[in-house]
Parts: sequence; C-alpha cells; structure tokens
Amino acid sequence: MLLLIVNGIADTIDSASWIGVVSPFHWMEKTSSAAPGGTFDLGGTLGLAVAAAALLGVAIPIFRRRDIGSGLFTWGRHSSTPVRVASRNPMLRQPFTEGLWEQRVGLAVWVASTLLLGALMVSVTKSVADALFSDPRLAAVFLHAAPGPAYAALLGLIWFGIALLLLAGNAVVQVSRWAAQDQEGRVEMLLSAPISRSRVIVDRALEFAIASLLIVIGGYIGVAVSLPSSGLQLDAGHVFTASLLLWPFALAFGGLGVAVASRWPRIAVPFLAAFAVVEYFLGDLAPLFKLPDWMANLSVFHLYGNPIAGAPSWTPALSMLLVFLAGFGAALALMRQRDVSSA
Repeated sequence: MLLLIVNGIADTIDSASWIGVVSPFHWMEKTSSAAPGGTFDLGGTLGLAVAAAALLGVAIPIFRRRDIGSGLFTWGRHSSTPVRVASRNPMLRQPFTEGLWEQRVGLAVWVASTLLLGALMVSVTKSVADALFSDPRLAAVFLHAAPGPAYAALLGLIWFGIALLLLAGNAVVQVSRWAAQDQEGRVEMLLSAPISRSRVIVDRALEFAIASLLIVIGGYIGVAVSLPSSGLQLDAGHVFTASLLLWPFALAFGGLGVAVASRWPRIAVPFLAAFAVVEYFLGDLAPLFKLPDWMANLSVFHLYGNPIAGAPSWTPALSMLLVFLAGFGAALALMRQRDVSSA
C-alpha cells in the first residue's frame, strides 16, 4: 500500500516524480500493451524480474540468520523485576479490547494508510476526470457505465472501489489472525480460563466491528479533509453516506470469515481470499454480461454499488448486515460442535 501511495504521489506531483522509481507500480505502468496501440517496456519488465530475484536472494540468508519467532534485528535481552500483579491497562480487561490493543500498531497502520490513500485519490480525481472527459467518446462510454454526476461517479470508482478491496483485505488479515490463534493453542487457553465458546465468538465480532469501523473512519477523514481543495463540487451528505456504507460491506466479509475460521481454521484464509476474488469479478461481470439481478446481488461488491453518485439504497446495507449476523450466528453453532484441539 505504501508503494502504491508513493507511485500516486509521483504521478500527480511533478516535483516528486523521481520517487516513483522505487515503486514497482511505476515500472508496471510503463507497459500498456493490453490497450490498442500500447507498448511493451522490456527494460521495466526485466527490472521487475531482477528486483524480484534479488529480494528472494536476500531473503534466504536473512531467514537462515534470524531466530524463529523474532526479527532479524533484536534489541537484546534486558533483565527486569518480575511483575506479579495484573496490568492496570483498561484495554486488557476485556477479551475484545485486548485483541484491539494487541494489534494496535497494525491497526494504526491500516487506518493511517487508508486515510492517506483516500486523500490522494480525491486529489487526483479532477485531473483524471478532465483528461477522461476531454474525449467525447470516452466520456459517453463512462457516463453510460457509471451514470450520475461525472466527478462523483469517477470518485466512486477510483476511491470507493479501492476502499472495498482494502476492507476485504483487512477481513482476510483478521481471519488469518483468528486461525493462527486457534492453531497455536490460544483458543484452548482461553477456554480453560474458563471462558465460554460463545464468549470467544462474541468478542471476535465486537473486535472486528470496531477495527473495521476505525478503518472506515480513517478513509472518510482523508476524503473529507482533501475534498475542499480538490475542486470537486460534491454533496457532503453523499460522501458521508457512501463512507458509512463501507462498514456493512466489511462486516459481511467478517461474518463469513469467522464462520469458516470457527470450524475449519486451516482453510479459512485461502477460502476467504478466493471468495473475495470471485465476488469482485462477479460484481464486474454480472452487469457486463447482463446476468440476472439475483446473480449480481450475490456479490457484495455489486450490492455496495456507487452510492456517492446517486441516491443510496439501504436495502443492500441491511442485506450485508444480515450476512454479518448470520455468519457470527453460524460461528456460535459451529464452535460448539467441534473439538478445538483437533481443528
């Protein structure tokens, strides 16, 4: 994500164009052979291949040198007085807040990255739109595919389309974390505390809901802060509503992920990642091939739509919330039916 942001800065700020050379996206964009009249950049492609081989070569001695369970660089061991009293940190008093505290650094990176990327996408929307609409034929094709105010429709594709992918990726990361806790014996330790299996699932639901909401808020702040200086005349209410509707989308992925992780933790991550890819392409291909509405509505990407460009519909949001509730309801039942130690 950081390299994508660097490439975006290099593309939009002439004085900072030189920093784009460190991003693989910069070299990938030099090849446009898929478009009519495009070109194939042999140097950029070979450079990416050489960089990949070099990084792989560096990774081998690093992996051999580091201690398992720690990084390459360590700060050494420091002796300290043994602590025999419970921490006074209020975030460690409840299991779901403990999970948020444990991932505070990673979560902060997700929020900050989403904020910066949202601000960057808003800043480039007007220039991209002006270049796109300078060709009447391209403008006609785009407005037919994405009806509504031109700037709002393009922002919906540029930023909110990326935000959906980010939230789906975050759901995969969270499910990976739950699956690791299960396989490493942490769930067994919690159940021996004793904490009920239902409590574990409820805590996961609250933890995921709060974490995804913080990421959505970060993205909204980035968009709202950069919007006044972007030259886009957009309705602030539509921007807020479109950002708010990202949350049910994230919850739908979390509900499905926790249901699978509660019963089959070993396959939860590849299953959810494959599901996200299928859902993404189904959302794009269903309108293209004029598939029935019921088939298009199977994609949560399609259910989200492009609310910033028109009147939002709350029915899809309700459907995604129901997926979240059904997923965690299924997780409650599935967790009770299996032997944790043998999953």
